[in-house]
Amino acid sequence: MSSPLIPLGGYVKMLDERAEPVAPELRRHAFNNKTVGQRAAIIAAGPVANFIFAIFAYWLVFIIGVPGVRPVVGEITPNSIAAQAQIAPGTELKAVDGIETPDWDAVRLQLVSKIGDQQTTVSVAPFGSEQRQDKTLDLRHWAFEPDKQDPVSSLGIRPRGPQIEPVLSEVQANSAASKAGLQAGDRIVKVDGQPLTQWMKFVTFVRDNPGKPLALEIERQGERLVVDVNAGYEIG
Repeated sequence: MSSPLIPLGGYVKMLDERAEPVAPELRRHAFNNKTVGQRAAIIAAGPVANFIFAIFAYWLVFIIGVPGVRPVVGEITPNSIAAQAQIAPGTELKAVDGIETPDWDAVRLQLVSKIGDQQTTVSVAPFGSEQRQDKTLDLRHWAFEPDKQDPVSSLGIRPRGPQIEPVLSEVQANSAASKAGLQAGDRIVKVDGQPLTQWMKFVTFVRDNPGKPLALEIERQGERLVVDVNAGYEIG
């Protein structure tokens, strides 16, 4: 028998004279020659070790924690349920009906449990603050299909994404961006006259206006230019 450094998995076969011949010098170690108490201890050793390891593993997870994305609101869709509840961008969803929601997965789990309810209460706070306010979500007209939609976005909430500046790092050949004359290093300042400071806002704008020509105001080497792009789902 061999024992690895971390004993996970494996199979142990008892040394037993009833199963196969045992050398005379090993007979005193055979399972069938042990007392009832010794045999019980041998059999229980595996499950007990697994139980102790499980306690240790859960304790380790509790101490170290697991990665998760804090539920900070990026954008609110106009006239949505979240907009009617006056949930503002930049706020963090702290709890749903009193249940703490440390990450987006927890928020989604609680929202799904509210299917069929008339309303639910969401506790929010400015990001980095603990000054909470309760907002009531009116769910009477909540059009949510669990198999097709995200419960968060169906309420009109868009999670805050990475804070990426709207600067083109690369322009693919023969793409809409390339044909419009955009170059790597161009900073997008405005889209159809709307100021732009984050890349995800630009992605959202393109996604919400598929196939629509866009007027991009860009900054290139200190100069401002206006470029018309016939955008699809991909700019380039």
